[in-house]
Amino acid sequence: MNGWIKVERSLLNHWIFQDSVKFRIWIGLLLIVNHSDQKVNIGLNIYDCKRGQSVMSLLSWANTFKVSKDYIRNFFKLLEKDGMITIENIKISTRITICNYDTYQDTPNANPTTNKRKPNANQTQSHPNKNDKNDNNENNEKNLLAERQLNFRNEVFSFSYVYHETMLQKFYDYWSEKTRVGYKMKMETQKTWETQKRLATWSKNNFDNEKTIKEQPRPMVH
Repeated sequence: MNGWIKVERSLLNHWIFQDSVKFRIWIGLLLIVNHSDQKVNIGLNIYDCKRGQSVMSLLSWANTFKVSKDYIRNFFKLLEKDGMITIENIKISTRITICNYDTYQDTPNANPTTNKRKPNANQTQSHPNKNDKNDNNENNEKNLLAERQLNFRNEVFSFSYVYHETMLQKFYDYWSEKTRVGYKMKMETQKTWETQKRLATWSKNNFDNEKTIKEQPRPMVH
């Protein structure tokens, strides 16, 4: 996992800092929740999981932090009571939202009136390293592309009940290829896109020159 969160020193004076277990779980929550909007599949349902949110069962949270399920439930209620998170019960899971999540992500602009200083004759003015900034931007783009590729792969293989996995893999490999310019997949350069219809066309044209559609079991005749 890549990325970062911003933690202010004022946290030292917060009640949560006084308890090592609560503090560890709180920092863990900040690191685990989404930094961008996503969709989560649980069973046969799809749930929106936006920036600053996470959809997991209480038992999964308890296992993650190696505490009891009752401890997690009571701790989440405590955080909600103090306005630090909101809790939403959804089918067989729980969606939590970090309140004011942007305060842990966005870097505030420095006050120009307090940071301006004229260099002396013997001083050189420091500037941010442009190469470092470019590297950071490139890494961010790579991470976002890898995330989109994973989501695309999950969507493609959700049709494994219809098509053979060999065909799905070749379909994914072809359409997830990175373009020469920028960090985009080939499928993202198309004017229109519906995965289900593209798979049907791929299967119909039989690009792989082999069976593509799984044979459904025939009903037994008595």
